[in-house]
Amino acid sequence: MSVGRGGSLLGGEAGGGGHLQARLLAVLHALDDAVLAVEADGALVLANPAARLLLDLDPDDGKGPLLDRVRLPALHDAITAALAGQAVARDCELPGPPRRRLHLRAAPMPDGGALAMLHDTTRLERLERVRRDFVANVSHELRTPVTIIKASAESLLDGGLEDGEAGRDFVQAIARNADRLAALVGDLLDLGRIESGRWALARAPLSLRGAAVAASQSLAPAVAAAGLQVQIDVNPELVAYADARATDQVLVNLLQNAIRHSPRGAAIHVCSRENDGALALEVRDFGPGVPLALRERLFERFYRLDAGRGRGHDGGEVGVRRALGGSGLGLAIARHLVAAMGGEIGVSDPVDGGAGSCFAFSLPRHESVLAPAKGSARPAGGEGNGAMAPSEMPRRRPLRTAAGAGVAHGGGGGQHAGAGSGAAATDETINAEARILALRPEVQELRRQLLRMAGRVEEMIGSSVRAIVLHDLDLAARTIDADAAVNRDELAADALCLRLLSQPDGARDAVELRFVTRALKMVTDLERIADIAVNICERAPLLIDRSWLGEADTIEAMAGRVQTMVRDAMDAFVAVDVALASAVIERDEEVDALYHALSRRLIAAMASDAQWVETGIHLQAVAKFLERIGDHATNLGEQVIFMARGDEVRHAGVRT
Repeated sequence: MSVGRGGSLLGGEAGGGGHLQARLLAVLHALDDAVLAVEADGALVLANPAARLLLDLDPDDGKGPLLDRVRLPALHDAITAALAGQAVARDCELPGPPRRRLHLRAAPMPDGGALAMLHDTTRLERLERVRRDFVANVSHELRTPVTIIKASAESLLDGGLEDGEAGRDFVQAIARNADRLAALVGDLLDLGRIESGRWALARAPLSLRGAAVAASQSLAPAVAAAGLQVQIDVNPELVAYADARATDQVLVNLLQNAIRHSPRGAAIHVCSRENDGALALEVRDFGPGVPLALRERLFERFYRLDAGRGRGHDGGEVGVRRALGGSGLGLAIARHLVAAMGGEIGVSDPVDGGAGSCFAFSLPRHESVLAPAKGSARPAGGEGNGAMAPSEMPRRRPLRTAAGAGVAHGGGGGQHAGAGSGAAATDETINAEARILALRPEVQELRRQLLRMAGRVEEMIGSSVRAIVLHDLDLAARTIDADAAVNRDELAADALCLRLLSQPDGARDAVELRFVTRALKMVTDLERIADIAVNICERAPLLIDRSWLGEADTIEAMAGRVQTMVRDAMDAFVAVDVALASAVIERDEEVDALYHALSRRLIAAMASDAQWVETGIHLQAVAKFLERIGDHATNLGEQVIFMARGDEVRHAGVRT
């Protein structure tokens, strides 16, 4: 392949290819799309900066197999087809975090090798989904009051006017739904003005305590009717530089949201915080909380949490009141107004670990404003959570590979000691690792087969849990279908292992024998993890009662840990990293702790509420499935240690 000769193109150096090649590299570096180039043997020879960022590629790794660095099945399938002379275009998903939707194109190069381009379509697909949902939700929100008004008017015309009591009921229904229509149209107009920048802001010094008290007093009748209390703990000395009307609108919207979501007899807390040059107001309710999986869309227009999600064990009042009132635009309006005033808004769990949710928004401090911005509201970017202290989502830990005989230890797993050996590897271990990295081509093919299989399995873990959390039966079906490819990988790897083991003893040494026998065990563990992911998906149609989503954070935390354990175990396999494999084994205790804590809560819930028994049983099964995946990931780590050292370890990283 002409591209990539004469330099370390992973790092972006042009080498000696001349002026034209330098221009080509400059273009590739400037592209927002990820571009990868591989040679005919699958070795990665070029990755532009966008590809390195998207796929967490280390520019210092140098040339090596793409499969060692990225285990994305769709990418490898497309490149395999391109190396065979076939151009490919398809959509795929990068597991994450953060998860991304990608459009992938791969094509053969004229002089050998293949070129792949990945275009991130996550934001476009989210915006398209928001647009579709907006049209559907507006239609739904308008249809209900219009239908009631029409039916009531027809009833009046059909004789209801002569029936004084019934006629009054019909007129009241028309009035109520006319008010609902007026509120909806008003909210839509407000949101349109804010997004278009036509909402004029009048920023001035504003007492946060005064704003909180005023908003609370305006909602006093609704608070009393719901049997709630509002407790205000805002420092009276805090003065923000903000628009009073916009701030009042934000507070009212957040308080209305808390009223709808809180159980009778609870208190809503409004408090203040200080952070450098910004001030923050926080509204906390003591309802069932917002699962992490649903927070991304919480500030979208018309997005509402499932009314059944909030059903508590005390009879379901929260779930009923959660469905009452509100146009579905309150949080969207709040987000845009806060952004227009130079602040941020988000939702989080209470810092004390208790029940409920904390909605907080920040505003500039009055004395910190040196040059007040002119004009009107600016639209907030995107449709998402808009978290208070936004930071990049945690990136996937880069694959660590060894170049030549030098094997890198440490990094993500360096804080953990190897299996009974301390932090430093022995000369014998380093020699064994170097020999594993230089195994015969047939054995290297087995290694590649394992990595392809692991990539599919990692995807299945994440998609299976998303399928049950989002109740996405289509995703569950696709994940179940993906098991067929894993089974094909298993059969191919098993056949290769058996062929290698059937060769004469003189054709292999002890290191290769250890590698092949343990690879056979790893194939079994990966296949069983895929089967467990299928088992999880099969529970998706059964978890119809969405009240269990209060435990979704724990389920997702378990899934995230076991998915990372599998990924790290295979990273350790790539680099023959004993320290990282040992760290995988140690992390199994975290998964066990989450499982046992969730089990205790589920047992208590099922004992106190008979309606929870069926859901609790299915959820307990999902948690047990994830705990078993953790055990299989631990097995993978153990096999890596045995490959490198011949040491048998059992879950505690202790030599036997």
